[in-house]
Amino acid sequence: PTDFFALKGVLEALLVGLHVPEVRCEPVAHPSFVPGRTASLGRDGAELGVFGELHPDVAAAFDLPEGPTYVAELDLERIATAAGAATRVRPVPRYPPALRDLAVVVAETVPAGELVAVIREAGGPLLADVRLFDVYRGQQVAGGQKSLAVSLAFQAPDRTLTDAEVDGTTHAVVEALTARLGAQLRV
Repeated sequence: PTDFFALKGVLEALLVGLHVPEVRCEPVAHPSFVPGRTASLGRDGAELGVFGELHPDVAAAFDLPEGPTYVAELDLERIATAAGAATRVRPVPRYPPALRDLAVVVAETVPAGELVAVIREAGGPLLADVRLFDVYRGQQVAGGQKSLAVSLAFQAPDRTLTDAEVDGTTHAVVEALTARLGAQLRV
């Protein structure tokens, strides 16, 4: 994988394919990985694995090429146990989702998982899904900050949502991000 989020996507797809539901991804410290670029995968309090950018000293010890190296360490026994658990099936929605993309600028120290947690809480019952799809650090963002872009899917089980409902919930999400994380909407 080319970066942290590409590896995260590969691991999430693997776990979905193995029918391992409700996996949480949380920042974690691990001596083999670069601080701040490491996360654990867990379910029901059990750690299924850890992944991230391999620490340069560890990469050098294995004679790996210079530059970022992204790896995962998975507990296959725990994954097999979780995969053997009953799979919950949800009916196919009858009404289409309404999609919105947001890009917000936050301090470099704000974990993406915290941003997603605030969005889930503020989005309420109409928020069906949140997906982080981009992290930008560069000329268009001040030093010590980063831009996180998320895709939001809003959906109700009993009706098609109106633009007013979706816009109102999106506004509530932006307000919560501003109040709790000091986020600024990036236009």
